[in-house]
Amino acid sequence: MQSSLIKERLLINGQWVETEATYKIYNKYTGELFSIISMANKEIVNNAIESAVYAFKNVKFTPEERYTVLMNAADILNDRLDEIAKIISIEAGKPIKDAK
Repeated sequence: MQSSLIKERLLINGQWVETEATYKIYNKYTGELFSIISMANKEIVNNAIESAVYAFKNVKFTPEERYTVLMNAADILNDRLDEIAKIISIEAGKPIKDAK
């Protein structure tokens, strides 16, 4: 296993959740293990749905606040474009220029 292995957890209701069940992702080019992703069971999925429904019903943003949140998210994605493209390239076996 390589030292740059990415281990992903689930973000549910603002909390990071690591599960026993996982899914392994391999580098399509080298065949090396690239990432281990937590997989949700029925209870975790139901908790995520309940949290999302609660947020949808109770968290209200003005149009300006929604715009700010979306623009901040876009800025973060743009700032990390090269990093994200590299991950997509490794995971999907695509050239980085296509991943961007």
